Amino acid sequence: MNRYLKNKNAITGRVNEELVRMDIDRGKYFSLNNVATRIWEILDVPLGMEEIGLQLMQAIRNIDYPLISGCTLIISVTMLMANFLIDVIYGLIDPRVRSAQVEEG
Repeated sequence: MNRYLKNKNAITGRVNEELVRMDIDRGKYFSLNNVATRIWEILDVPLGMEEIGLQLMQAIRNIDYPLISGCTLIISVTMLMANFLIDVIYGLIDPRVRSAQVEEG
């Protein structure tokens, strides 16, 4: 099962009701809105896709729109990355796909 972790080289704190994230390596800081703050709080503990799904179901029951949109975003990006990697690996493994790519190019 995949685990998603936060960057350990970043400092996070609250300033005037906003969550501010400071990236030490890059020397930049980011202010997080309500949705990003909620996602950040959820990802404080490493979660797998099952736990993210449970958070999504709880948010739907509680009509928590920021959490619903955040979980949907995480799941969508994960699926896009998985599909992209599968397409790349499939192109490397299957000779028919490679020959079709050469014919197009």
